[in-house]
Amino acid sequence: MSSQLTEKQNVAIGAIAAFAQCTTLHPTIYWKNAAQQGLPLVLNPRILYRGLKAGLVNECGQMGFHFGVTGFLKKTFGTSPSGEMASALLAGAAVSPFVQCCECTMIQQQRFGGKLLSTPLRIVREFGARSLFRGYTPMLGREIIWTTGMLGTTPLMQKWLMEKKGWNLNAAETTASFTNGLVVGVLSCPMDAMSTIMKGDIGQKKYGGFLSTLRERVAGGPKVFFGGVMWRSLNVAGVIFIANAVRTRLEPLAVDYNNGAISTHVDFSQGQSRHEEKLPTSERLIDLA
Repeated sequence: MSSQLTEKQNVAIGAIAAFAQCTTLHPTIYWKNAAQQGLPLVLNPRILYRGLKAGLVNECGQMGFHFGVTGFLKKTFGTSPSGEMASALLAGAAVSPFVQCCECTMIQQQRFGGKLLSTPLRIVREFGARSLFRGYTPMLGREIIWTTGMLGTTPLMQKWLMEKKGWNLNAAETTASFTNGLVVGVLSCPMDAMSTIMKGDIGQKKYGGFLSTLRERVAGGPKVFFGGVMWRSLNVAGVIFIANAVRTRLEPLAVDYNNGAISTHVDFSQGQSRHEEKLPTSERLIDLA
């Protein structure tokens, strides 16, 4: 989500990062959702990867739009720490309706099976179109925390560690990603759990609206209120680590391409000559905004 890239380039980088993390970490989503809904944990890959198509649509679209919108907003708000944070926060809110519909479909698939297109049609047929937005309020709160952490505090912390502390790229990105991932995972877990259980109970057999669900979760104590926190935190830390690693490596290449340093025609006879007068990619990362 660099301000030096076009919106299409930022979206493409976000989608690539999402595909990598979703196919790798999808089982942790199932285990997290199962823990929050009181369902048994399973190891059957056919069950663990149920809802993967909806997850890919959600994650690739979500992260692609997050990167694209954040990059666009940074051109307006600037690349100061406050500008970075504001861009990430607003991007999370802007993309939330898309995320809501995809997550509702995925959670219903995980519980009851069904196909990517037939599941939302069944939801609308049985419960009405508004049911696709069940659990939207807690999801919005979670999405703002999540996006601010992934696209706001993580890049800022990585940049600070490299510029002020002299850390190398690998150490800085790993520390920033996992530190922010674990913090975001814990902070966003109550809202994420409420969103999950409300989407899994569209017929409202156990959970009602936002306030009644919140009261019931609080009354259950920390174990219920923070249900699934381990799987949530592991998933978020992994997602931020993968997404940040992909972003860190692809953005400099895209900037080089925009500046004419990379040609669409590859001449292998030239070897590495074009890099001789350029800094290594890892040394240019801290200059990206």
